[in-house]
Amino acid sequence: MHLYDSRYLDKARNTMAVMLDFAVHYLHRDPDAFFELFINTGNAALFERGDVRTLAGTSGVELAYRVLSDSGSSFEMPAYRYTNGRSREFWAGWSLADYQYEKALSFEEISGHISLGEIIGICEGFRSATIKRLSEGLSWMDTVRVPDHMSDEDQKLFADRLDALIDPAHSNKTRLQKLRLLNGMSQSRLASESGVPVRTIQQYEQRQKDINMARFAQIMKLAAVLNCEPCDLLEQSPLN
Repeated sequence: MHLYDSRYLDKARNTMAVMLDFAVHYLHRDPDAFFELFINTGNAALFERGDVRTLAGTSGVELAYRVLSDSGSSFEMPAYRYTNGRSREFWAGWSLADYQYEKALSFEEISGHISLGEIIGICEGFRSATIKRLSEGLSWMDTVRVPDHMSDEDQKLFADRLDALIDPAHSNKTRLQKLRLLNGMSQSRLASESGVPVRTIQQYEQRQKDINMARFAQIMKLAAVLNCEPCDLLEQSPLN
């Protein structure tokens, strides 16, 4: 069950994205330390339950300032400008707000399983292909640019990767599937880069075939693409 109305979701994603991008790149804050302040000052609770003043009445820059002010931290107030290239921190914030909305978890619950730094790491490859200019009617927005949304495929990959990190021990996913998701790869991409047929990968992940009985050459090809040891793909091997 979602904790606030979907009409606020676009604003929530952009606010979180800008807040983290600004905090890291303009205020020079450690992302995990800043996110802890976001939670501890109560601003995360306001955000996640859809407080109108926070979601609709506050920009990401203003929210970053509010977090620091509420925590008693000293800070300067540099100017912030959107750029065509989006940072990992921006996409981490965008995705985190989307994930929190979809899962109806608190940010504290999410951060208990995975750090913001890890989320930033798995957002490395997520970029918007096109940029849209906002309304020219407001002079202060003339130079502001925002990205298109992530593609549905990228967003699903992000959510799958986050789920794989949050619950690796109790998930029913095979080790091959977990490693593929942690690398942000679709089955078709893994097949293309490894040379292992996509149908074979599907059969291993669905346990229709026993990967422990796979040819060693196949295991080596998959491990090379997934940046792991061959034994990590075998079902009896613990996935570190």
